[in-house]
Amino acid sequence: MTTLLAGFAAVVLLWWLSTGLILLAVRRFAPGGHGFAGLLCALLVLALLLAAPAPGLDEATRVKLGFLSGLTLWGLHELLFLAGWLTGPRREAAPGWRHATFREAAATVSDRHLALALTAALLALSTLAGAEAMALWSFLLLWGLRVLAEINLFLGAPHAPTGLVPPRLRYLATYFRRDRVSPLFPLTVNLILPAAIVSMNRSVSATDEAEAVAAALLGALLALGILEMFFLVLPFGEDRLWRWAGPPATGRTPRKG
Repeated sequence: MTTLLAGFAAVVLLWWLSTGLILLAVRRFAPGGHGFAGLLCALLVLALLLAAPAPGLDEATRVKLGFLSGLTLWGLHELLFLAGWLTGPRREAAPGWRHATFREAAATVSDRHLALALTAALLALSTLAGAEAMALWSFLLLWGLRVLAEINLFLGAPHAPTGLVPPRLRYLATYFRRDRVSPLFPLTVNLILPAAIVSMNRSVSATDEAEAVAAALLGALLALGILEMFFLVLPFGEDRLWRWAGPPATGRTPRKG
């Protein structure tokens, strides 16, 4: 139980802190600036180092570092997306006189998902070569949760956090349906919830420390995924969690850095 609680606390802290730092970077630096490019390079190097830790470390530590590697790679992709570098071929608002089709909405993020697929493939190959598998599993889980969130945003999310979307991507909000709750919302929650429960139970019952840590971290990610689904349909005001990252972007151009 201690491992589960520690893992959950660590994941919540990492989620809150990493999301805020990503928003801060997007609001602080222009995508074409040296500061932004340097941040991307630093994240890539850090992710690679974490995925292939030094020999001699115990398995539980390797699992933790692998998880951080997957999270770092995900953060790198988030920065590339929010900077507008990896989105999709469609970069215009949805038609104002009708709801966008799924194909139109998918075209706004298809390049991003192609890049995510390529990254996952590279992680799989590195795992076969001896890198920590937790980097792959955490990355795949984050990707899967994002796909489910995007589908629900398209089908119906009355309280989608549009304030977190930077001005350069504001057109994406026109593909969010906000007049109803997604008909797939209950199915989505009921898909994630059993997986979270199974993972947490496995963490509590595992006799191997590395297995307990891995299950705790993945279970906590799944639980956060459920929480974020509810953020889409309940008037919580998710952006309040990251006020320290600066005011929501308005339309001004970030300074070069």
